[in-house]
Order: sequence, then structure tokens, then C-alpha cells
Amino acid sequence: ARFGTGEWEPIRLLMGESYPRAVASMQIYDVLLVNSIADGMNLVAKEGPIANRRAGVLVLSEGTGAREELESGAIVISPCDVHATAEALHQGLTMAKDERQRRARLLRDVIEKNDITTWLDNQLDAAARLKLKGAIV
Repeated sequence: ARFGTGEWEPIRLLMGESYPRAVASMQIYDVLLVNSIADGMNLVAKEGPIANRRAGVLVLSEGTGAREELESGAIVISPCDVHATAEALHQGLTMAKDERQRRARLLRDVIEKNDITTWLDNQLDAAARLKLKGAIV
């Protein structure tokens, strides 16, 4: 590889659909780029930090639904800014180990705190408030 070494490749592109490969990749990434222009709640942005075993860095688009929840531990970018994306990937790859670990812990803590039970409780509370206001019949 032009930019890699015998033991390291800067980018590995795997094509096709394979759930086992996706989970294995999440366990070993150094930097995970989630670059949605707009989405509701991107689960890859949450699954990656939970599955990762290497204190991988999350680079997260500001258009991702999970941005507000995860921005304190992620590097946030504009989804259409190629230069900023390249800079964020470089920052993630060269980040000091202690900072990578701090961010990874922060992301795991936030994700574990805001699990599916918390999400469902919030949805039910919001629906109950709307019903009290007469917005839901």
C-alpha cells in the first residue's frame, strides 16, 4: 500500500453486506466515520463505540441524528466539507492514547445511560404530555 506499512493500512474498504464482518470491524477500528447528511438516529454511531476494543475515535457528521447526544466524545464535522473530514480523520489517527481512551469512555457512558429503556420512557412521557394538552385523542 502506498501509505500503509506491512502491519497497518490507513483505509480498508470492504464491499458487500456481512453482519459478522461489520461487527468485527467495529471491534477494531481506529477511527469510525459516520458522515450522514441527515438521518433520524444513526445506530452505527452508537454501536461502534460500544463494540470497539481499541479506544477508537468517532468522527460524526453534524447531520447525524445521534450528534447532539454524542458530540461531547466525538469529533463533529460538516458532512459536505471534504477538507474538514480529512483533518478530522487525521486528528483521530494521531490522537494521544489517553485522549482516545477518555473520549471512548465518555461515549460508552453516554450510550449506556441513554439505552432503549430510557428512549422508550422519553417517548411515552412526550406522548402523555401531548395527550394532556389535547394534541392526541
